[in-house]
Amino acid sequence: MESLADPEALVTVMEMLYGLPEDVPADTKAKVDEVKAGLKSGAFAIWKGPIVDNTGKEVLKKDEVADDKFLGGINF
Repeated sequence: MESLADPEALVTVMEMLYGLPEDVPADTKAKVDEVKAGLKSGAFAIWKGPIVDNTGKEVLKKDEVADDKFLGGINF
């Protein structure tokens, strides 16, 4: 199984499942392309702290990026 935190795999899955309709404005398409490029390069992190659980406890520190251990253990 590929890593849950592998940006390249995530972008590949997103591209397979979703496409942008032709009527999406050019500036929106550009932003989507920017995020996709960031996911591939690692410059854009989906799960980045601070993140707190449902009790208010910090589970991911400020600016920390979630790894597979964190993603596999989410329980809130």
